[in-house]
Amino acid sequence: MRPWKIELNVDRGTYRVDLRRRTYEYVSSNPRWRDLSPEQNARNKRQLHGLALVFRDGSTKVFIDRTWPFTEDDPCPTSFGWVPGDSPCDHDKYECPSCGRRQCVLHWRYPMKTQREAIHFLKSVQVETGSECFVRPVEKQRANHTDTAWKIFTSEQDYQSYLTTGHDRR
Repeated sequence: MRPWKIELNVDRGTYRVDLRRRTYEYVSSNPRWRDLSPEQNARNKRQLHGLALVFRDGSTKVFIDRTWPFTEDDPCPTSFGWVPGDSPCDHDKYECPSCGRRQCVLHWRYPMKTQREAIHFLKSVQVETGSECFVRPVEKQRANHTDTAWKIFTSEQDYQSYLTTGHDRR
């Protein structure tokens, strides 16, 4: 699995990104900024979209990539996503032909904390399975409380099986 802390070269700077904290910080100038293709530069900027830049005094500023056209109200029509960041792992990825976002094709099998996170993986599931899929809430029983998670299902039979057994049919 790819480390949570990565370095990105964007324009004339190198930045260290902490994906768990959703922050990034300036490391140094990028001496090879002319070798960076416009496509790679744009992809690296998309990776920073929505992350908070941490200054030395502790203050922060959220980076917004103005070229990213998708929002939660108007997501990418092909991948259903509105967050530009790629999946931070080394597994096989589905790359959206419209927005270029890369989504992991492995993590979708597990319950996710939010509906937003599940929607992020929905198109990669449909490409992998070759069928229409959907996101539904599921409840997980804990010792003293119930948690709601979101899961992607490939069919109604799969959903019903999961409700009765707590496991996928696969």
